[in-house]
Amino acid sequence: MLSRALITLALILLTTLAVAEQAEESVTLSIPNMTCMSCEMRIDQALREVDGVVDTQFDLDAKTVTIQYNPAKTSIEALTGTTEAIGYPATVTAATS
Repeated sequence: MLSRALITLALILLTTLAVAEQAEESVTLSIPNMTCMSCEMRIDQALREVDGVVDTQFDLDAKTVTIQYNPAKTSIEALTGTTEAIGYPATVTAATS
C-alpha cells in the first residue's frame, strides 16, 4: 500500500514538473538605445527582478534581448514596461509559446 502511494506521488510530481516546463514562453525585444555592455547589464538586472523571468540572452549587435519567462507569473507588457521604466523602450520582434 505504501509503495503504491509513493509511486502515485512520484507520478504527480513528474507531471507537475513537466507542465511547469511547458509553461515557459519566450519573447525577443528590440531595444534600439541599448548601445553598450553597461546598458545590457542594467536591463538584465531589471528583468531578472521580475517574478517569472527564467533567463535572458542578449545580442548587443542586434540590440535585442530574448527572455524566457513563465506567463503565469508575468506578461510581455510587464517585461516591456520594466525596460521602459529604466529608460530603454522596447518593442516585440518575436514571441513564442
